[in-house]
Amino acid sequence: MIKRSLFVDREYVESLLSFHSTHDMSKGEFLNTSKDLKGMVVDTGCFELCDAKRKIGISRIPPSWFMRENWTALAPSLDLLDAYKSGVVDEKGYCQWFYRESLAQLDSMKIYRTLESKGFPVLLCYEKEGSFCHRHLVQEWLTLELLKSGLL
Repeated sequence: MIKRSLFVDREYVESLLSFHSTHDMSKGEFLNTSKDLKGMVVDTGCFELCDAKRKIGISRIPPSWFMRENWTALAPSLDLLDAYKSGVVDEKGYCQWFYRESLAQLDSMKIYRTLESKGFPVLLCYEKEGSFCHRHLVQEWLTLELLKSGLL
């Protein structure tokens, strides 16, 4: 069983499982693309608004003033960012591309164990709460992967 310093919102976890019983991340189908949910496997936030002591950036290029660790493995590629910003892909296309290009290639348990060893830092990116952002996709993917493996 996963040891977690934060309460895991069982109601959200149940809604996540229900949603993903009929939706496929590889098709760009995610339950949450715009909210920083607290009490999940990992918390997320905005660079500018986060006052947490432990934090890690997951941006392709973090702000120049952010002098902490930044994991580009959890960041969208420049090609994906360009395609989204230019309107070539919409949010669903972004989710699908990000899942296939990044999340599906990662080892969720390795990421979880590393986050655990660092005291569960908040994962940060640029977008403000309520805006579409890949950090919400990372949070949902990691939670679902740990649920599927029976560790949550």
